[in-house]
Amino acid sequence: MFLFKKNVDKSMLYVGIAIPKHIQSSIEMLYCGGIPKGETKDIQLVVDGLTYDAIITKYNTSVEMMQIHYGAKSAVAVKLRCIFKYTDQQISMNHLIAEEKREYAGIYIENSQLHFECVALDDIENECEHTLTMDEQAIENYYEMKDTTAHYEFKEKVSKFRKVNQDIIENLKQLYDCRCQICGEIVGLECGTKVSQAHHIKYFSKSLNNDSDNIVILCPNHHALIHNQNPIFDRQQKKFIFPNGYVAELKLNKHL
Repeated sequence: MFLFKKNVDKSMLYVGIAIPKHIQSSIEMLYCGGIPKGETKDIQLVVDGLTYDAIITKYNTSVEMMQIHYGAKSAVAVKLRCIFKYTDQQISMNHLIAEEKREYAGIYIENSQLHFECVALDDIENECEHTLTMDEQAIENYYEMKDTTAHYEFKEKVSKFRKVNQDIIENLKQLYDCRCQICGEIVGLECGTKVSQAHHIKYFSKSLNNDSDNIVILCPNHHALIHNQNPIFDRQQKKFIFPNGYVAELKLNKHL
């Protein structure tokens, strides 16, 4: 089960990872009765197929705080710094990291363990090169395809890039029950199915941004209209403004 995407930072490489509040309950499902405040639990992390020991701490504070700890000298921290050597180097030199070069990991629960699907700079560059000749709608279709053998050839080293980003999209579709965020409708119910599509607010071909805060879930009609007319998205008011002045507000919004 996909939990969340974590951009690599100094804490992840040397200390541990703070667990977002909205997925803490999913983490606690791993343990009978959950984790009492102020206590820790031994856990196992799986990175590149290897298993490492770590702990989860649930802080005794009024704000729900939970963190995965492993320490700078631990085997898993050494492994992560090896995988994410680009970010580690940039941090050590106090350099800012461009958005299109930001390394990250997808965090999953599988077989009562936490799995890290690590996406390093080489994976990002290879995948971006793979999509250079595709237009924006083809790119969006590419990230939603279930069959990775259809229409495109995939190298093993870049498939995890697509896996993490597919799962981000699937989580958003589940969040909205495949309803269009503009019209609120579910397409296909009369046929026994639900059809929705992910749209990148800032086109992926220009932004290389697959984070959830750059994605809206739309019905095929509104998705096609937006690509046809390229409206401006007013993030503060949560609405698309079309060239002729027509405004399409988001009726549904749980994540932007």
